[in-house]
Amino acid sequence: STRRYRAPEVLIGEPYSFSADVFSLGCVLLELYHVAEVFQGSSSLDQIYKLGEFMDDLDCWPAGC
Repeated sequence: STRRYRAPEVLIGEPYSFSADVFSLGCVLLELYHVAEVFQGSSSLDQIYKLGEFMDDLDCWPAGC
């Protein structure tokens, strides 16, 4: 799968299930909402970092701080 749609458990090589597919769908829906790529990590580690940044900012989303 494309890195920007991979679930965190897939990025770190842990076992995964149907929830990884739901995560990927959520990424697609978020991109449709923003009309832009949301998580643009240049490597798996950078992708995990960008996901973490998003989770930190989730309190401010979607209205912004």
